[in-house]
Amino acid sequence: MEITARVRQSSHPHQSTEQAKLARHLVLDVPLDGRLRREAGDALCRPVTDFYELERGEVEGEATCKKCVERAARYGVRVITAPPVQPAEDVEQSEAEGEQAPAVHRFGRTSTAYNATQCRGDIRDGDVLVIEREQVVGFLRSAWPGAITAAHGELHTFTADPRKIDGGRYAASVDLAEQIARDLGAPLAIEQQGVEAELVESAETTWREAWLADEDGQQLTLDGTRPNGQQGNLFS
Repeated sequence: MEITARVRQSSHPHQSTEQAKLARHLVLDVPLDGRLRREAGDALCRPVTDFYELERGEVEGEATCKKCVERAARYGVRVITAPPVQPAEDVEQSEAEGEQAPAVHRFGRTSTAYNATQCRGDIRDGDVLVIEREQVVGFLRSAWPGAITAAHGELHTFTADPRKIDGGRYAASVDLAEQIARDLGAPLAIEQQGVEAELVESAETTWREAWLADEDGQQLTLDGTRPNGQQGNLFS
C-alpha cells in the first residue's frame, strides 16, 4: 500500500508569521507501520497529540519541518502537494481595484482561532474562520473575530446584521461564511433567533388561549377551574 502525506500547518498561541513559515509538517493520510509507527493524521516528526494545533486543510508549498522531510525520504512516503489556487476573473478584477476576496482559515478550537487573528499576518480583515469541531463559522472584523453561527465559542457575537455593518463592507465575508456553515450543518445565529422568537410567540399564544378558554361557564386557573364570576379582571 502506498503511503502518502500532505503539508499542513501547525500553530500555537502568539505564533509569529516567521514561526508559522517554519511550522509546515507532513501529515499522513494512512497509518505507517514498521520501525516508525504513526496513525493517519499524525505528522511524520511526532503524533498529532504532541501539537497544540495541527490545522486541517492542505497548505500550498513544501514542508519546512526538516525531520518530516527526512523521514518521508527514508520511509518512501509520497508527498501530495496542494495545487495553487487560480483566482477567478472577477476575483482578479476586484484585487486590481484594491479589494481581495475573503480567504478561509480552519482551526480546531475557537480559542486557537481567536489567538491566531491577533498574531498571524496572513489572516486579513474580512477573512472567514471555520472551527468545524465546535460548529462555529465567522469572520474577522478589524481586530475582532465574530461568529455568524448560533454557536460561537470564544468568538464574539453580532448584535446587528453582520451583512450591513460598516456600510456593508463584510457582505462577501458573510455570504461565504453562511455557505460554509450550511455545508457543515451548523445553525446560523439569525435562523436560531427566528426559531426562538417563534417558540416564544407560540408559547404565549398557547398560554393565553388556555387561560381565556371558556367551556361550560368556567375558565382555567392555576388551581383548576372556577366559575366565571370568581375569575376577576385578570385579562380585562
